[in-house]
Amino acid sequence: MNVSTRNRGFVAILLSAIGYGSFGVWITIINEDLGSFQQIFFRYLLASLFVVAVLLFKKTAIKREVLFSKDTLLLGVVFPFGIIFYTLSILFTKIALATFSFYMAAFTASLIIGAFVFNEKLTKLKFISLMLAIIGLIMFSNPFSGNLLNWGVLLGLLAGLLDVVSNGFRKHLAERMDRIIIAAVPMAGGIVISGAFAMYFKQSLFFADKLTFPSISAAIISGGLLVLFNYLLVIGFQYFDLNLGTIVLSSEILFASAFGWIFLNQRLTVNEIVGGLIVATAVSMPEAAGYFRWRKREAPD
Repeated sequence: MNVSTRNRGFVAILLSAIGYGSFGVWITIINEDLGSFQQIFFRYLLASLFVVAVLLFKKTAIKREVLFSKDTLLLGVVFPFGIIFYTLSILFTKIALATFSFYMAAFTASLIIGAFVFNEKLTKLKFISLMLAIIGLIMFSNPFSGNLLNWGVLLGLLAGLLDVVSNGFRKHLAERMDRIIIAAVPMAGGIVISGAFAMYFKQSLFFADKLTFPSISAAIISGGLLVLFNYLLVIGFQYFDLNLGTIVLSSEILFASAFGWIFLNQRLTVNEIVGGLIVATAVSMPEAAGYFRWRKREAPD
Protein backbone atom coordinates (compact mmCIF):
# COMPACT_ATOMS: atom_id res chain seq x y z
CA MET A 1 0.00 0.00 0.00
CA ASN A 2 1.58 3.32 -1.06
CA VAL A 3 1.77 6.49 1.06
CA SER A 4 -0.96 8.43 -0.79
CA THR A 5 -3.44 5.54 -0.48
CA ARG A 6 -2.67 5.14 3.22
CA ASN A 7 -3.05 8.89 3.74
CA ARG A 8 -6.44 8.76 2.04
CA GLY A 9 -7.54 6.13 4.57
CA PHE A 10 -6.20 8.14 7.51
CA VAL A 11 -7.94 11.35 6.41
CA ALA A 12 -11.24 9.53 5.79
CA ILE A 13 -11.23 8.02 9.30
CA LEU A 14 -10.16 11.32 10.90
CA LEU A 15 -13.00 13.17 9.14
CA SER A 16 -15.39 10.50 10.44
CA ALA A 17 -14.08 11.06 13.97
CA ILE A 18 -14.64 14.82 13.63
CA GLY A 19 -18.15 14.23 12.32
CA TYR A 20 -19.10 11.74 15.02
CA GLY A 21 -17.71 14.16 17.58
CA SER A 22 -20.40 16.64 16.53
CA PHE A 23 -23.22 14.18 17.23
CA GLY A 24 -23.41 15.21 20.89
CA VAL A 25 -24.69 18.60 19.71
CA TRP A 26 -27.36 17.12 17.42
CA ILE A 27 -28.43 14.53 19.99
CA THR A 28 -28.79 17.20 22.68
CA ILE A 29 -31.06 19.26 20.40
CA ILE A 30 -33.22 16.30 19.32
CA ASN A 31 -33.41 15.06 22.92
CA GLU A 32 -35.58 18.08 23.75
CA ASP A 33 -38.43 16.45 21.79
CA LEU A 34 -37.72 12.71 21.53
CA GLY A 35 -36.59 9.80 23.69
CA SER A 36 -33.22 8.09 23.17
CA PHE A 37 -34.45 5.29 20.90
CA GLN A 38 -36.98 7.47 19.09
CA GLN A 39 -34.23 9.78 17.94
CA ILE A 40 -31.97 6.90 16.88
CA PHE A 41 -34.88 5.53 14.83
CA PHE A 42 -35.55 9.00 13.35
CA ARG A 43 -31.88 9.52 12.41
CA TYR A 44 -31.68 6.10 10.74
CA LEU A 45 -34.95 6.73 8.89
CA LEU A 46 -33.69 10.03 7.48
CA ALA A 47 -30.28 8.51 6.72
CA SER A 48 -31.98 5.72 4.75
CA LEU A 49 -33.90 8.29 2.70
CA PHE A 50 -30.61 10.04 1.88
CA VAL A 51 -29.05 6.73 0.85
CA VAL A 52 -31.99 5.82 -1.40
CA ALA A 53 -31.72 9.24 -3.07
CA VAL A 54 -27.99 8.71 -3.71
CA LEU A 55 -28.54 5.19 -5.08
CA LEU A 56 -31.26 6.44 -7.44
CA PHE A 57 -29.11 9.38 -8.55
CA LYS A 58 -26.10 7.14 -9.23
CA LYS A 59 -28.33 4.44 -10.76
CA THR A 60 -26.37 1.92 -8.73
CA ALA A 61 -26.93 -1.69 -9.70
CA ILE A 62 -27.60 -3.84 -6.64
CA LYS A 63 -26.83 -7.55 -6.94
CA ARG A 64 -29.24 -9.56 -4.81
CA GLU A 65 -26.69 -12.27 -3.98
CA VAL A 66 -24.22 -9.65 -2.68
CA LEU A 67 -26.78 -7.54 -0.82
CA PHE A 68 -28.19 -10.56 1.01
CA SER A 69 -24.87 -12.28 1.67
CA LYS A 70 -24.02 -13.39 5.21
CA ASP A 71 -21.36 -10.69 5.67
CA THR A 72 -23.66 -7.89 4.48
CA LEU A 73 -26.53 -8.98 6.69
CA LEU A 74 -24.22 -9.27 9.70
CA LEU A 75 -22.97 -5.72 9.12
CA GLY A 76 -26.60 -4.58 9.00
CA VAL A 77 -27.18 -6.09 12.44
CA VAL A 78 -23.85 -5.58 14.21
CA PHE A 79 -23.44 -1.82 13.69
CA PRO A 80 -26.95 -0.79 14.89
CA PHE A 81 -26.65 -3.07 17.94
CA GLY A 82 -23.35 -1.34 18.75
CA ILE A 83 -25.12 2.04 18.70
CA ILE A 84 -27.98 0.69 20.84
CA PHE A 85 -25.62 -0.88 23.40
CA TYR A 86 -23.62 2.35 23.69
CA THR A 87 -26.85 4.31 24.19
CA LEU A 88 -27.92 1.88 26.93
CA SER A 89 -24.43 2.10 28.46
CA ILE A 90 -24.82 5.86 28.82
CA LEU A 91 -28.23 5.35 30.45
CA PHE A 92 -26.84 2.84 32.99
CA THR A 93 -23.57 4.56 33.94
CA LYS A 94 -21.60 7.80 33.64
CA ILE A 95 -20.74 8.99 30.12
CA ALA A 96 -17.04 8.90 31.06
CA LEU A 97 -17.26 5.22 32.06
CA ALA A 98 -19.28 4.38 28.95
CA THR A 99 -16.64 6.04 26.76
CA PHE A 100 -13.76 4.37 28.59
CA SER A 101 -15.25 0.87 28.38
CA PHE A 102 -16.21 1.38 24.72
CA TYR A 103 -12.71 2.32 23.58
CA MET A 104 -10.87 -0.16 25.80
CA ALA A 105 -12.88 -2.95 24.16
CA ALA A 106 -12.40 -1.36 20.74
CA PHE A 107 -8.61 -1.10 21.13
CA THR A 108 -8.33 -4.71 22.31
CA ALA A 109 -10.69 -6.16 19.71
CA SER A 110 -9.11 -4.25 16.82
CA LEU A 111 -5.66 -5.49 17.84
CA ILE A 112 -6.83 -9.13 17.93
CA ILE A 113 -9.06 -9.03 14.82
CA GLY A 114 -6.47 -7.03 12.90
CA ALA A 115 -3.78 -9.61 13.67
CA PHE A 116 -5.76 -12.83 13.15
CA VAL A 117 -8.17 -11.80 10.37
CA PHE A 118 -6.27 -9.15 8.40
CA ASN A 119 -2.68 -10.22 9.21
CA GLU A 120 -1.76 -6.82 10.64
CA LYS A 121 1.52 -6.70 12.57
CA LEU A 122 2.02 -5.21 16.02
CA THR A 123 4.91 -2.83 15.36
CA LYS A 124 6.79 -0.85 17.99
CA LEU A 125 5.19 2.36 16.70
CA LYS A 126 1.68 0.87 16.87
CA PHE A 127 2.32 -0.34 20.43
CA ILE A 128 3.49 3.12 21.55
CA SER A 129 0.53 4.77 19.82
CA LEU A 130 -1.88 2.33 21.47
CA MET A 131 -0.39 2.87 24.94
CA LEU A 132 -0.60 6.65 24.50
CA ALA A 133 -4.23 6.36 23.40
CA ILE A 134 -5.07 4.29 26.50
CA ILE A 135 -3.25 6.73 28.82
CA GLY A 136 -5.03 9.66 27.17
CA LEU A 137 -8.37 7.89 27.48
CA ILE A 138 -7.78 7.21 31.21
CA MET A 139 -6.78 10.85 31.78
CA PHE A 140 -9.81 12.06 29.82
CA SER A 141 -12.49 9.85 31.39
CA ASN A 142 -11.04 9.25 34.90
CA PRO A 143 -12.78 5.85 35.00
CA PHE A 144 -11.44 4.68 38.35
CA SER A 145 -13.47 7.31 40.21
CA GLY A 146 -16.61 5.18 39.76
CA ASN A 147 -17.79 1.58 40.01
CA LEU A 148 -16.36 -0.41 37.09
CA LEU A 149 -18.59 -3.43 37.72
CA ASN A 150 -22.02 -2.48 36.41
CA TRP A 151 -24.31 -3.06 33.43
CA GLY A 152 -23.31 0.25 31.85
CA VAL A 153 -19.64 -0.76 31.64
CA LEU A 154 -20.54 -4.22 30.29
CA LEU A 155 -22.75 -2.69 27.59
CA GLY A 156 -19.99 -0.21 26.75
CA LEU A 157 -17.55 -3.10 26.28
CA LEU A 158 -20.03 -4.90 24.00
CA ALA A 159 -20.59 -1.70 22.02
CA GLY A 160 -16.84 -1.24 21.48
CA LEU A 161 -16.46 -4.86 20.35
CA LEU A 162 -19.36 -4.58 17.88
CA ASP A 163 -18.02 -1.29 16.53
CA VAL A 164 -14.71 -2.94 15.62
CA VAL A 165 -16.48 -5.97 14.14
CA SER A 166 -18.57 -3.66 11.94
CA ASN A 167 -15.43 -1.84 10.77
CA GLY A 168 -13.88 -5.23 10.03
CA PHE A 169 -16.88 -6.05 7.83
CA ARG A 170 -16.48 -2.68 6.07
CA LYS A 171 -12.82 -3.48 5.41
CA HIS A 172 -13.71 -6.96 4.15
CA LEU A 173 -16.60 -5.84 1.91
CA ALA A 174 -14.90 -2.74 0.46
CA GLU A 175 -13.27 -4.72 -2.36
CA ARG A 176 -16.46 -6.61 -3.25
CA MET A 177 -19.28 -4.08 -3.54
CA ASP A 178 -20.11 -0.41 -4.05
CA ARG A 179 -19.16 1.70 -1.03
CA ILE A 180 -22.51 3.50 -0.86
CA ILE A 181 -24.28 0.14 -0.56
CA ILE A 182 -21.96 -0.83 2.31
CA ALA A 183 -22.84 2.50 3.95
CA ALA A 184 -26.55 1.89 3.31
CA VAL A 185 -26.79 -1.55 4.91
CA PRO A 186 -26.41 -0.38 8.57
CA MET A 187 -29.02 2.33 7.94
CA ALA A 188 -31.65 -0.24 6.95
CA GLY A 189 -30.75 -2.51 9.86
CA GLY A 190 -30.79 0.48 12.19
CA ILE A 191 -34.42 1.31 11.38
CA VAL A 192 -35.59 -2.18 12.31
CA ILE A 193 -33.46 -2.62 15.44
CA SER A 194 -33.88 0.88 16.90
CA GLY A 195 -37.61 0.73 16.14
CA ALA A 196 -37.87 -2.54 18.07
CA PHE A 197 -35.99 -1.08 21.06
CA ALA A 198 -38.12 2.07 20.99
CA MET A 199 -41.31 0.01 21.20
CA TYR A 200 -39.83 -2.23 23.93
CA PHE A 201 -39.07 0.86 26.04
CA LYS A 202 -42.57 2.20 25.27
CA GLN A 203 -41.34 5.06 23.07
CA SER A 204 -43.91 5.55 20.31
CA LEU A 205 -42.74 5.60 16.69
CA PHE A 206 -45.53 8.05 15.88
CA PHE A 207 -43.93 11.23 17.16
CA ALA A 208 -44.42 13.77 14.34
CA ASP A 209 -46.56 15.96 16.59
CA LYS A 210 -43.67 16.26 19.09
CA LEU A 211 -41.14 17.59 16.59
CA THR A 212 -40.07 21.22 16.48
CA PHE A 213 -38.03 23.05 13.86
CA PRO A 214 -34.72 22.76 15.80
CA SER A 215 -35.08 19.00 16.33
CA ILE A 216 -36.13 18.39 12.70
CA SER A 217 -33.15 20.42 11.46
CA ALA A 218 -30.74 18.60 13.79
CA ALA A 219 -32.16 15.21 12.73
CA ILE A 220 -31.80 16.04 9.02
CA ILE A 221 -28.20 17.20 9.50
CA SER A 222 -27.24 14.20 11.65
CA GLY A 223 -28.99 11.79 9.25
CA GLY A 224 -27.00 13.17 6.33
CA LEU A 225 -23.77 13.07 8.33
CA LEU A 226 -24.49 9.48 9.36
CA VAL A 227 -24.49 8.45 5.69
CA LEU A 228 -21.44 10.54 4.82
CA PHE A 229 -19.29 9.30 7.67
CA ASN A 230 -20.32 5.67 7.23
CA TYR A 231 -19.19 6.07 3.62
CA LEU A 232 -15.90 7.61 4.74
CA LEU A 233 -15.33 4.74 7.17
CA VAL A 234 -15.59 2.29 4.28
CA ILE A 235 -12.90 4.24 2.41
CA GLY A 236 -10.83 4.65 5.57
CA PHE A 237 -10.68 1.02 6.63
CA GLN A 238 -10.24 -0.16 3.05
CA TYR A 239 -6.90 1.64 2.97
CA PHE A 240 -5.87 1.74 6.63
CA ASP A 241 -4.89 -0.62 9.45
CA LEU A 242 -7.88 -1.73 11.59
CA ASN A 243 -6.16 -1.14 14.95
CA LEU A 244 -4.54 2.17 14.00
CA GLY A 245 -7.82 3.25 12.43
CA THR A 246 -9.59 2.54 15.72
CA ILE A 247 -7.01 4.69 17.52
CA VAL A 248 -7.66 7.49 15.00
CA LEU A 249 -11.41 7.13 15.61
CA SER A 250 -10.83 7.57 19.35
CA SER A 251 -9.98 11.22 18.62
CA GLU A 252 -13.78 11.56 18.50
CA ILE A 253 -13.65 12.24 22.26
CA LEU A 254 -11.41 15.26 21.65
CA PHE A 255 -13.69 16.66 18.95
CA ALA A 256 -16.82 15.91 20.99
CA SER A 257 -15.40 17.97 23.85
CA ALA A 258 -14.50 20.79 21.47
CA PHE A 259 -18.01 20.85 19.96
CA GLY A 260 -19.56 20.72 23.43
CA TRP A 261 -17.42 23.65 24.54
CA ILE A 262 -18.18 25.73 21.42
CA PHE A 263 -21.90 25.03 20.95
CA LEU A 264 -23.19 23.82 24.34
CA ASN A 265 -21.00 25.91 26.68
CA GLN A 266 -19.67 22.77 28.35
CA ARG A 267 -16.53 23.54 30.34
CA LEU A 268 -13.45 21.37 29.88
CA THR A 269 -11.46 20.13 32.87
CA VAL A 270 -7.66 20.05 32.94
CA ASN A 271 -7.78 16.23 32.80
CA GLU A 272 -9.95 16.33 29.67
CA ILE A 273 -7.63 18.79 27.94
CA VAL A 274 -4.46 16.84 28.83
CA GLY A 275 -6.08 13.50 27.97
CA GLY A 276 -7.33 14.86 24.67
CA LEU A 277 -3.86 16.14 23.75
CA ILE A 278 -2.32 12.73 24.55
CA VAL A 279 -4.93 11.02 22.35
CA ALA A 280 -4.15 13.55 19.60
CA THR A 281 -0.46 12.63 19.89
CA ALA A 282 -1.32 8.92 19.64
CA VAL A 283 -3.42 9.57 16.54
CA SER A 284 -0.79 11.66 14.76
CA MET A 285 2.25 9.49 15.53
CA PRO A 286 1.81 6.79 12.83
CA GLU A 287 1.13 9.35 10.09
CA ALA A 288 4.01 11.57 11.17
CA ALA A 289 6.37 8.58 11.22
CA GLY A 290 5.13 7.49 7.79
CA TYR A 291 5.69 10.97 6.42
CA PHE A 292 9.27 11.17 7.70
CA ARG A 293 10.04 7.69 6.32
CA TRP A 294 8.72 8.85 2.93
CA ARG A 295 10.83 12.05 3.08
CA LYS A 296 13.90 9.97 3.91
CA ARG A 297 13.30 7.68 0.90
CA GLU A 298 12.68 10.64 -1.41
CA ALA A 299 15.71 12.61 -0.23
CA PRO A 300 18.59 12.76 -2.76
CA ASP A 301 21.70 10.80 -1.89
